[in-house]
Amino acid sequence: MQENLQNISDIAQPILEEKLVQLNFNSIAAVCRTTPESVKSLLMAVKSDVVDMVHVRGLNLALNFMVGQLNLSSTGSVEFKSAPAADAVSNFS
Repeated sequence: MQENLQNISDIAQPILEEKLVQLNFNSIAAVCRTTPESVKSLLMAVKSDVVDMVHVRGLNLALNFMVGQLNLSSTGSVEFKSAPAADAVSNFS
């Protein structure tokens, strides 16, 4: 069963605070040889496009991160499928 707004209970705030990932824009910028502001701007643009495609246009979206694929459905479900280990290693070769 896929989780969505109709079948998932509210998640307690302490669990969210423990599990959520905080991005370090300075570190990302250093690796990419750009500014933290550029990183923030790019990520906000990606977020805006994802919201537009999935929620506004009602499209399904699959984002390939080389180590796995994040699938966003217009019905509200989100699923991450890990790539097989051999595929993930070959993607970085």
